[in-house]
Amino acid sequence: MEAKENKIQEILTENKMYFIPEYQRPYSWSIDNVSQLLDDLETSFTNKEPEYFIGSMICIKKANNFFEVVDGQQRLTTLSLILVQLKKLITNQGIKDDLQKRVLPVDVFLEKPTEPRLTVRKKEFNLYKFFILQENKNYLPSKPTDTELLFIENSNFINEYLKNKDQVLLKKLAQYILQNVFCVFVTTENFSSSFRLFNVLNNRGLPLSNSDLLKNSLFEYSETNKLNKIQVEENWQEIENLIGVRNFDKFLSLNKISEKKDRNRVTKQDYDSY
Repeated sequence: MEAKENKIQEILTENKMYFIPEYQRPYSWSIDNVSQLLDDLETSFTNKEPEYFIGSMICIKKANNFFEVVDGQQRLTTLSLILVQLKKLITNQGIKDDLQKRVLPVDVFLEKPTEPRLTVRKKEFNLYKFFILQENKNYLPSKPTDTELLFIENSNFINEYLKNKDQVLLKKLAQYILQNVFCVFVTTENFSSSFRLFNVLNNRGLPLSNSDLLKNSLFEYSETNKLNKIQVEENWQEIENLIGVRNFDKFLSLNKISEKKDRNRVTKQDYDSY
């Protein structure tokens, strides 16, 4: 295991790529979470604080500086959304190009984008890569899922938050995020140890829900016992699609009530509150 304090410009740099594995919870930050982060960043920048600590990232290091994100998805994804909107609003071409390579590198010879610095889950990948990062409206779904809505709503909120700020402020804010915002970048080469760290160090943003803990336990069990993780992943996705991400914990609570011996009395008493 290795832990190192890194600036965001060292996290989102040319020689590093990240992906969100399918066992991860979906992107879950609400507008309130995004608003709090933006307010914190702007306050820290306005007060000329030399450092702003954003928390930790836990990754499993793969080949060629390719990292599987175990913890830090919410912050990393939201930072990418902020940098995308800054790139759209800043008029200086040099800064636009620098922000571009930190979210969606461009092949200068072919003059077209390559792959995003961050690869999100398959369900939201097309929306993120083509609609969010490239503004291709053909990839805006007619009936977005709950998670897709969060990507869309948060991107719109960030744009509204930033669009009335002058160019000088936007450029300085972009520079502050890249050079003065730090996180502890933790890398492991072991799936089980990364999950144990995840449960201990999940110290910012949304707390782990019951469904998160259950899913983590299932994947850790399958890894430890050399079972088929792909089958676990597919079955979990099927359940997630059936129940809905936002309803998962409610479902688990109701299921627990239904298993009680006096379930008829308990269900009648507690059903309305759920």
